[in-house]
Amino acid sequence: MRLAIWNTPFTKPVGHAFDSVPGISVFQGSSVDVVARLAADQADVALVPADHALTASDDVDILPAVAVSMWQAESSRLVLPSGLSSPVLSLLTGPESLYMTLLARIVLKEHYGKQVLVLDAGEFQLHPSWMPAVVAEGEGDPFEMDLVQEWSEMAHYPLVAALFITRKGQATGEVIRTVRDVVCAFDDKRDDRERNRVRLRLDDLTVASLSELADYLFYYEMTPEIQGVTFASLDDEEEETHP
Repeated sequence: MRLAIWNTPFTKPVGHAFDSVPGISVFQGSSVDVVARLAADQADVALVPADHALTASDDVDILPAVAVSMWQAESSRLVLPSGLSSPVLSLLTGPESLYMTLLARIVLKEHYGKQVLVLDAGEFQLHPSWMPAVVAEGEGDPFEMDLVQEWSEMAHYPLVAALFITRKGQATGEVIRTVRDVVCAFDDKRDDRERNRVRLRLDDLTVASLSELADYLFYYEMTPEIQGVTFASLDDEEEETHP
């Protein structure tokens, strides 16, 4: 099996889970490269930003049981140079930072009542590449927020950062079981602190958070209608044979 993983600090545990697993080759790169590899049939399974998995649901299957979610994340900190006092906030973004840009728009509007402009970063280098940068005028003190924590406080669910997907119709029982079993076995070996920092199980909280995200994707005109969150599944006989 060929696996492509969106390479960020919060998806790194997934890469470790598949270290030296026989029969699985792993590519790690930007979300743009990972999505492209899956579309070009250069990967069988891809770990991608959750918003992409939901907006591309007509073309992909989302795997069950495992996902990447967090209550907070140091790598999702957004700095507002002049705080919230600026009358206009602009977000510089690029192809790699679209998910966190959407999250910043949601948090700033729903939690702080701020409207933002979204601009193409162009040649401006985003650091890290998956985070937008704020451009603002004003004399307020800088203000830093953790977008993941802000989402968690606002929605009361952990943010789902990434989901495993296949091309439509390619989520076979073997693929589902392989990804699920490798990730769950790795997760069982982690301590409580590691499990709380980066969650790898797709549980009820994760599913509820995805439903909330699907609502916002519609309200922020990312989808033409509210997407139902559905997952590929094993049939009953397979599930009984491989619990």
